[in-house]
Amino acid sequence: MSAPLTSLRLELAPEATAVATLGAQLRSLLRRHYGTNEACDAIEIAAVEMLANVVRHGKGASRIAIRCMLHAEVVDFEMEDDGPPFDMAAATPSQLPAVLAENGRGLWLTRQVVGPLQYRRRGTRNVHRFSRRLRA
Repeated sequence: MSAPLTSLRLELAPEATAVATLGAQLRSLLRRHYGTNEACDAIEIAAVEMLANVVRHGKGASRIAIRCMLHAEVVDFEMEDDGPPFDMAAATPSQLPAVLAENGRGLWLTRQVVGPLQYRRRGTRNVHRFSRRLRA
């Protein structure tokens, strides 16, 4: 893949304000480079939902690193946290959870708008990743 056009890098504490910070900065960057379109909206939704999931459920995480690389046709998003290991399969239902379910919508929604999510453990850190093409 070619060198990125630009990138966004953030180091955040796992607090509710981090979700708004990421949303605002990512939205601004995506619109500046790609304008307003459905793919950019999907990328923002997915990134915010992934971060919100760590903030709400990542017990023990103290720092979250965000890297978002903007290429001509693809956006690569990666989030790394120092929380305990995460079971992506167990946390990502194949169908939308029931209306009254307390959890489960965030990763389901993320997968719907950007496609497959990748997870791996890198040393003592969780690494969550997705790539989204800007055109179908």
